[in-house]
Amino acid sequence: MKRIAQSIVRGLVPLGVLWIALGFSGATRADGPLCCLPADTMRFRVAFGTSSFIDTTLSTLPPDYSVTNGLYSSWCVDYDTDIGPGTLYSGHLFDPYGGNLPPVIQFSPWPKIIYILNHKQGSIQDIQNAIWVALGQSFDPPFTVAAAQMVNDANQFGATFVPTNGQMAGVLIEPNPAPQTMAPVQRLLIEVANSSSCDETNAPTEVMLQSMEWVANTGFRLQLAAQTGHCFLIESSTNLINWAPLRTVIRTNATVSFTDTNAPGLGHRFYRARHL
Repeated sequence: MKRIAQSIVRGLVPLGVLWIALGFSGATRADGPLCCLPADTMRFRVAFGTSSFIDTTLSTLPPDYSVTNGLYSSWCVDYDTDIGPGTLYSGHLFDPYGGNLPPVIQFSPWPKIIYILNHKQGSIQDIQNAIWVALGQSFDPPFTVAAAQMVNDANQFGATFVPTNGQMAGVLIEPNPAPQTMAPVQRLLIEVANSSSCDETNAPTEVMLQSMEWVANTGFRLQLAAQTGHCFLIESSTNLINWAPLRTVIRTNATVSFTDTNAPGLGHRFYRARHL
């Protein structure tokens, strides 16, 4: 996919109430994304990415799997295949290291791609271009020094790469044809915590709110700090009773920034974070 069709929400309205719970509670979870993915059809929507090329929201997933309903950072697999923001798509989830991948992507160099996700350089576009090139696809110019370095490093060090504790794994979305048109839909690779990085021994012992701000034409941004190598789930609520997952955050550097693009237009919004 070159680009997703532009669809920008304008006219932000300040939130009347903001509450952030920076505590953590245990979560029921399975063994990890590399072994515990639901086989049933799931649904998803995409939007412009805030910290990745695309933001993907998963829905209709059953409980007690490593991948949950909510928002994930994600990247395109096929340069020339389209996907539209806001459209509800369906598909299936696959482990890039698994033996049951669809034949058309079964022999793609997925360890190299996961290596790139764990050794990012440059801009979001640089990372996406590096992924496309490593997969043998086209790319959006220019192909920068940072993108070339990521590809070179992946070719040199990533052929047998397997994520370990505190690193990112990945889950592939193999989409069904588009509703109505039955056209092919862009495959996506979503960022998911490696199974060992989210066990109880890696529960964050401290998390700190560093900043929060409105970003024009974007949404409400939170910047949090926790220990590197840990992961947690950011959730939101409008009544402090019913909580919905927003994004699974994998801590690979000193701070993490999260932007809630659904906040505009809501009278109030509450946030909390909990470890997985």
